[in-house]
Parts: sequence; C-alpha cells; structure tokens
Amino acid sequence: MKPSFLFLLLIAFTAQAQTPSTGITIGHVDTLYSNILGETRKLWVYVPKQAEVGRYTLERFPVVYLLDGEDHFDYVRAILREMSEGSDLIPPMILVGIVNADRNRDFSPTYSTSAWYGDAPRRYRTTGGAENFTHFLKEELIPSIESRYPVAPYRMLIGHSLSGLYTIHALLHHTELFEAYLAIDPGLRWDNQWMIQQAKKVFTSKSFQDKKLYLTVANTYKMPMDSLLISQDTNRASEFIRANFHFASLLQSSTPQALNFQTRYHESDSHASVPLISIYEGLRFIFDYYHFPAQWGLYLDPDYQPDSALIAHFNHVSEKIHYLALPPESRVDRLASGFMTIDQPQKALACFRLNIRNYPTSAHAHERLGDFYAAMGDKAKAKEYYTKALSIKSLPDTRKKLDRLMAEK
Repeated sequence: MKPSFLFLLLIAFTAQAQTPSTGITIGHVDTLYSNILGETRKLWVYVPKQAEVGRYTLERFPVVYLLDGEDHFDYVRAILREMSEGSDLIPPMILVGIVNADRNRDFSPTYSTSAWYGDAPRRYRTTGGAENFTHFLKEELIPSIESRYPVAPYRMLIGHSLSGLYTIHALLHHTELFEAYLAIDPGLRWDNQWMIQQAKKVFTSKSFQDKKLYLTVANTYKMPMDSLLISQDTNRASEFIRANFHFASLLQSSTPQALNFQTRYHESDSHASVPLISIYEGLRFIFDYYHFPAQWGLYLDPDYQPDSALIAHFNHVSEKIHYLALPPESRVDRLASGFMTIDQPQKALACFRLNIRNYPTSAHAHERLGDFYAAMGDKAKAKEYYTKALSIKSLPDTRKKLDRLMAEK
C-alpha cells in the first residue's frame, strides 16, 4: 500500500480587514491509496479539539464516516462540534468525510443504466460497485483511520441521496460494520427498488441487535397531497419519494429484529435542504441517552451529589454505547467551575476529585485540584497537588503557582 500523507486543510473566510493569509482551520486533508479501488482517495478529517490541545487527557472518540464528504463536511463538522462542545447532547466525535471519485460506481449495489427520469446517462456505465467500495471501507479505510487517530469502538455512517442508498445497503448486508446508520432521503428507487426487495428478505432473517437507523424522506414531489396519496400515485415524477415511503412502511410493518429505528417525513424540505435538519435530528435520536442536563435548581440542592450522578449517568451511557465511556475531563472541569461560581465548594471538590479518579495521569486535573485548595486557603494541599501535577508534566503556569505559594510565609 502506498503511504498516506497528512496536511492541514485551511478554509479561508476572508473579510475586508483580513489579509489573504488569514484563515480558519476546520480539519485536515488525508489521502489513502486503495489497492482495492486502484486509486488514491481523498479524505477530510476533523478531530475534536480535546485531542489537539495538551490541556486534558487524550480521549478516544466515536467516528462518523460521512459519504459525499465534499458536499457536507463543513456543516456536519459544525453541527458535531456545537452538539458536543456547546450543549453536551452527543459525545465529541471524529468526522471522516470521504470525497468522491465515482459516486455512481461506489454507491450503487447493482449495475443499472436507467436514471429515475428514464434516460440512460453515460455516467451510469460504471455502476454496481457498492460491494467493492465496502471492501475498501472494511479492509483499508477503517483500519487506516483506527491506526492513526484516537478512536473509540463506535462507528456511524451517514449518506444522502445515492450515498443514502449505499447506507441502507451497508445496514442490510454489512450490518456489523457500523453501530448507527443515518440515511437522508436515500435513492431507494434505484434499479426498480432493488434494495427494498433485498430488505424484505433480510428483515425476516437477520438480527440488528444494538444497531440504530434514522431515515428521513424529503418532499421531492412538490404536490399538495399527503404521504398516503403519494404512495398510491403512479406518476413517474413521484417514483423517488414513493420508494422511500415504501421502505419506511416496510420498516414499520416488518419490525426488523432488534433494530432501533426512527423515520421522519419532512414535507417542507426538498431533497437539497433536508440534510441539514436530518443530521441534527438523527444525532439527537442516535444519542438520545447521552445528555447530562444542567439543572441548576437541582445543583443548588444541598443533598445533590454531582459525582455520584455523573458516575450513574455515564454507566448508563457505557451500557448504551457498548464501551467504557467516562465523563469527559473537560466537561467535569467546567461543571466544577460552575459550582465554584455559585458558591458550592464541596460539590466542586467532588467533581475535581472525580476527574483525578478517572484520569489519574492528568497533570491538569491535579493542577485544578491545587487551584481549588489555593482558593480555599489550604496552602499545604495546594502545594501537594501542584507538585503532583508537575511530576506528571512540566507546566509553566503550575510552576509559577507553586513558586508563589512557596515564597509566601
């Protein structure tokens, strides 16, 4: 296999006051040569900032594999960051946007030259490569990502339109490859609804234990009729949406064994506009167990024990996500700071100690406990934890704090 090369992708948002060199880094570009596909594939990769700054203990993150990466990477990355760092609705996640080479080839499960409008475009002559693309994912791309990035054992696949068709293909025929599947207005009319016929067989013979599917359908017909009437329509123009309604109905009626799924019809959204809202809603559904709510009224309760509550909550998260998910160090640190702000030092102390239990090799966790004791006027304890922090890692600011305490009488 040829080597891969990693370099920064800079997306510049230029304003009048900016120089041409000013930019905002939103990810990396990675390339991987595929022996299976016989070509070099470009990847756009975003890693949560917890992995890039040395302040907190390096965490491991679930991975989102995003098809049609060049079309969706920017806003999906922004949604992931806001929903994790901003509101703690989902865990921080690595995003891998797979840039297309020949999407008609890679995402189509069968060879078919018939487009939805009846013509046979030249670009369809390479169709039918979904299985080969799956081999690329399974044998080359995923192992490469997992060997070079701090990944947790949880993978999600997101696809829209033709790549949504592939997402359903992967769910049915390579169920073990991902834990969650988000299919956005998929092209299920492909080859006379071939995938739906496959689903009828697979749904009765396979278990989808611990798998989640979120399926959205856009209004591609633009006629004033409800979903039932659309499903009964015979106009060629409604074939795309009819196939998606057919699949959604099949999900409801066949109840695939153990599959946790949700479908949503967005009557007011087009095929082009539906991905944005689908990503947000799909992530909310897939990680509906993750959020640890900030209930300040509860936090003020003198009997409330934040460390016990966090432990119980993330034990539940671990059961759902199927790996040990500890409360993120940065999140607990923010919570502790909040308790200090509202004059709840014992609760802050419980959070600082929880971080040290979970991340015993974190210099920052020990420094923060030293800060707590310094704020409480316990110089001996503050010196103890500053010293411990410095024994783990050389931190100039911590050294200054310790020297200042040592100089005091």
